[in-house]
Amino acid sequence: MILGALIERVSGISYQDYVAENIFEPLGMTRTSFISDVFATENNDGRGKYAEKYVKGENDEIVRQTFGEASKAFVPLAAGGIWSSATDLSKFDKGIHGYNLLNKESIGLMTEKYVYTG
Repeated sequence: MILGALIERVSGISYQDYVAENIFEPLGMTRTSFISDVFATENNDGRGKYAEKYVKGENDEIVRQTFGEASKAFVPLAAGGIWSSATDLSKFDKGIHGYNLLNKESIGLMTEKYVYTG
C-alpha cells in the first residue's frame, strides 16, 4: 500500500491510472483490471469470465465461494486488488523478461541473490 501511495505522489495520478497506462496498456493486457467482487458479480456472464474462489471446507470437501463471500478477503489496489487472465499474466511475464517494462540492469538488481551477513 505504501508503494501505491508513493506512485500516486510521484506521478500525480491515481495508482489505478498509473498501472493501467504504464503496464496494462503497453503490454496489451486487455483482460486485466482493478475490479471488486461487486463488479465481477454484476458482470459475470456465467461463462467463467471471472474465476470464483474454491476453498477447503469441513471434512476436506472443496467448496466454491461466491464473490460476496470471497470479498471478505478482498484487498484493494496496491495491496492486491488486480484481476487478470492467464493470457495476460503471460504477457506480463514476457514484458518483464523481454525488458519492456524495466531495463536489463533493473531486472538484474531485482533478481540478484543476496546473502544476509548479519
